Amino acid sequence: MPFFSIVIPQYNRSSKLLRLLKSVCEQNFRDIEICISDGGSSDDSIARAHDFLSVRGVDFTICRTERRAYYDENIRNAFRLAKGKYSLVMGNDDILMPNALESLYLWMKRHSLDDIGVLVTNFSHIDGSGFTMRVGRSMNGASAKRISSCFRNLSFVSGLIFLTSELEKYSTDSVDGSEMYQMYLASCILSNGGLCYFTSLVLVGKDGDDLHQALPDSSKPLPMSLIPYAIERGLTQGGVKCERTAELRSVLFQLFIFIYPYWAYVWSSQHSRWNSIRVYSTLNPYRVCEQLSTRFSPIVVCSFWVVYLVGITTVSLTPNRIINKLLPIAHRIAKYRTRGHVIYFKK
Repeated sequence: MPFFSIVIPQYNRSSKLLRLLKSVCEQNFRDIEICISDGGSSDDSIARAHDFLSVRGVDFTICRTERRAYYDENIRNAFRLAKGKYSLVMGNDDILMPNALESLYLWMKRHSLDDIGVLVTNFSHIDGSGFTMRVGRSMNGASAKRISSCFRNLSFVSGLIFLTSELEKYSTDSVDGSEMYQMYLASCILSNGGLCYFTSLVLVGKDGDDLHQALPDSSKPLPMSLIPYAIERGLTQGGVKCERTAELRSVLFQLFIFIYPYWAYVWSSQHSRWNSIRVYSTLNPYRVCEQLSTRFSPIVVCSFWVVYLVGITTVSLTPNRIINKLLPIAHRIAKYRTRGHVIYFKK
C-alpha cells in the first residue's frame, strides 16, 4: 500500500495536467500512486497522460466517464481509485512544489499524527503574484474538532489530504452540484470524532490563470450557496442535533460576514457592480437556509439578515480602491483562527 495517493479530478487542459504530472514524478519521495478520474474530456488529456506516465516508473490508475461528469462526481470517482494510506487532492491546473511530498512525509512522522482525518496545507501562486498562508506558523501541528473552525480553509482543494479509509464509507451523490465535496467529507470525518490538522508547509503551486471569475448564472442556485447544505449533510453522519445547529449557525455567519461579500467584491471588480449585486442578492439568508433541514430561531434568522444587508450595502457603496486597501486587514481577520494571512506581491 503506497503512503500517498495523488488524487486528480481531471477535465480537459491537457498541457496543465502534464505540468502537474511532471511535478509529481519529479518528487524525491516515491512511495506514491497517481489516481486520475477524467470527467469526459473533449481533448486528448487522457491519452497524453497515459503516454507520459507509462515511461515514468510510477504506479498510476486512470478512469474516464463517457459523459460529462462534474466536479463532485469526478473527485468521488478519483477517491475510489485510491489505495494509499492518505489521499492528497490536486486540481489538474496546479503543481506540487519541489520535494513537497518528502517534506510532508517527514513532517507527519515528526509530529506522530496517527489520527489525521483531514490535513490542511499552504500554497503559493505559480506566477509569483501572491502567497496564501491558510495556516499560520503558530498553528503548525494544531488541530480542529469542528467543521466551523476549518471549513473556510477547505474551499481550495489542492493540497488537502484525507485518510483514505474514511472516504468510501461517506461516498454519496447527494451533494453533487455544491462543488464542495471536500467540505462534505471533512464534515463527516469531524462529526465522527476525526480531527482536521494544520501544517504551515507550502505544498502546492497554484495556477493563476483562473483569477478572472465568470459571473455566475443567478437563475439557478450558486454552488457557494450550497456550502451549508453540503456541510449539513456531513454533520448528519455524526453529532447530535443541537451540535449540528450550533455548527451550521457558525458556518452561516462566517459565510455572510466573509465569503459572500468577498466574492461580491471579486465579481464587481471584474464585471459591472450592478450585475455583481444582482448575483449577490441570490445569496440572501432565505435562499440559502431554505435548502436546509435545520431550522433556526427568529432571532438568529434576523441576525443573518442584518449581517447580510450590511455586507451587500458595503459592497454596493464602497469604492473598490478603498476595499483593495482594506483587503489585507480583512484577510487577517478572516483567517484569525488559523493565524493565516494572504500576501500579494507587486510585479
